[in-house]
Amino acid sequence: NLSWTAVTFFNSSAGTDSAFLAQLDANGSRLKYATYLESNSGLLAINGQKTVAYVPLNWIDGPALATVNFQTEPAPLFLSGSGNALSYVGAIVSPGELLSLFGVGIGPAAGVSAAVQDGMIGTTLGGVQVFFDEIAAPVLYASSSQINVQAPFEIAGRQKVQVKVQYAGGQTNGLNLAVFDAVPANFTTNGDPYGPAVVLNQDGSLNTMDNPAARGSVVIIFLIGGGVTTPSGRTGQVTPLAPLLHLSAPVTASVGPKAATVTFAGAAPELISGVNQINVRIPDEAQAGSAMPLAIAVGQMQLVLKLAIR
Repeated sequence: NLSWTAVTFFNSSAGTDSAFLAQLDANGSRLKYATYLESNSGLLAINGQKTVAYVPLNWIDGPALATVNFQTEPAPLFLSGSGNALSYVGAIVSPGELLSLFGVGIGPAAGVSAAVQDGMIGTTLGGVQVFFDEIAAPVLYASSSQINVQAPFEIAGRQKVQVKVQYAGGQTNGLNLAVFDAVPANFTTNGDPYGPAVVLNQDGSLNTMDNPAARGSVVIIFLIGGGVTTPSGRTGQVTPLAPLLHLSAPVTASVGPKAATVTFAGAAPELISGVNQINVRIPDEAQAGSAMPLAIAVGQMQLVLKLAIR
């Protein structure tokens, strides 16, 4: 006795020979499931395992078998896009970068945040796993519509990767991302990618127009997407205080038209390895002002922040 009550098989409105297979509820008033079928010139077969199989008769290279199992009502599981966790720049990724993935049904309804265990972020959270090709990635946050994840450092050297999410026995479609050496993005005070940058003065206080940095002092900027480090960072690890891990990509800085000295560029100690710290010494001859441009280049990519200088 089948668990579904109706199968509807009809031509699509496109006027082609494609078709749809649909399952309706007991009274025929609600669509429970539907799937696209490539051709309506075929056979429907029902077996004892409550499965409907469709075999087109007009194949060219051989039969194409589409099977739909109605034992349970399938839950939607769809990955719609990704972006840098701070700037939301999508379609590209760098090794170690923190990413946000977006979709439908890709995790638990109530969001879950990861906890650090033995200095590491795990690759399973709330039943969610994320794969970059064959590599499982650390999951920092998981919900039904958003997952925050760290791209593995191990993707370095690849031209592209495919990202998939596994959850509740299902797997999403794959997202193809181009791999860049660096995709830097800075933290902001309000979480808006275009908001005021988080820049710390040498004493650790927040740089603002009311709390400017002195010329000749060092300011600290935190980024993500800086790429691989030397020595190599470990994916998902909280970066230790020693040894210091330096970004492999060249990092330069300028304040207005004046070149500035980068005193450190690498993984931020005591934060997850995907967070980078850039220390920049403000030139003695830099112009004072409440919103002076601070440009930081990581490899081929550049950020321009605003800096208050006295």
